[in-house]
Amino acid sequence: MSVFPESWLPQQTQWDDLLNRIQNLEQVIEAVYEHNVRAEFFSVEGLSDTLTIKVPELPVQLQFNPHRLHRGVSTVVHSNPIHIIPYKDGVPCFCCPGNIAELWPQERGYKLGLNSDLDPLVFLPNIYPIFPFHFTVVTEAHLPQVLSVAYVQQLTQRLPSYWLVQNGAQAGATNPWHYHLQVFQASLPLEKATVESLTSHTNFVAKVVHPASVYRFRLKQPTDWERLDQCLSAYLKCSDTYRFNVLAKYNGSYTDCFVALRDTQKATTLYKKGQPGYAEIGGLISPSTDEAFQNWQLNGPALYHQLMTEIRVSADTEAQFELLLNAV
Repeated sequence: MSVFPESWLPQQTQWDDLLNRIQNLEQVIEAVYEHNVRAEFFSVEGLSDTLTIKVPELPVQLQFNPHRLHRGVSTVVHSNPIHIIPYKDGVPCFCCPGNIAELWPQERGYKLGLNSDLDPLVFLPNIYPIFPFHFTVVTEAHLPQVLSVAYVQQLTQRLPSYWLVQNGAQAGATNPWHYHLQVFQASLPLEKATVESLTSHTNFVAKVVHPASVYRFRLKQPTDWERLDQCLSAYLKCSDTYRFNVLAKYNGSYTDCFVALRDTQKATTLYKKGQPGYAEIGGLISPSTDEAFQNWQLNGPALYHQLMTEIRVSADTEAQFELLLNAV
């Protein structure tokens, strides 16, 4: 553990009371998270209990987090155009570790060097969490949000008790200009969702009974991950409007990877900007006001079902995706 302090970002600070607890990646990032809470950099107070409602296909969990109402970005103008977010000229990218070190020097994160050609990842406790132990994981370099089955494979196996989520660019990603994903501890309805077997892929992929277009891949061998990568890459090449969301969790001997298909041509009256991402597909919705939360308790089932129906891809798109499965 002598190199441990070098993995802390943005400052190389050693906390002796934590070092004795560190045995694996889960303990490392949870120690980082607890430190940031104790340092009052952010708070998990106000996280509500989830409310479970029922739509015809599956149970849905709703949760309100008032902290997300205050989400924002710095107004500081950044001199390097590589590290700005395009939708607000000059504002620094809030996923770049270098910018975080400058703008929020009291924050702590954890840098994970991967034994591969992949860029190192930095675990940052999400300061607007949906649930405790919720992390945003970013590449150290300012890389775009693109498909990366390799990151999903490596991290799910390192964090067996965590869900890993990647929203594609224009498919719910808050910052598509910097590669990032989310990891968190939670019990999601998808874990118990009913699936329908696809005849020629019984042991590899099944279709989830869900208002949206969701497929479950059960990945056991390295070749399974290669097939998934080939399939998703081929799907993205079929149309420049095709996107997807990924939710994955390692279960000891295999990884369950849920892929929600998206088509950005499909507009929705409920979501004006882009397509909703993992929270809705996973069954967790975080309204922005107390009033909205009360409305969800009254109207959640109907609104959720409407949302999923509006963004479901066409039957032709699903058929095309399933043909791609046969090709790999």
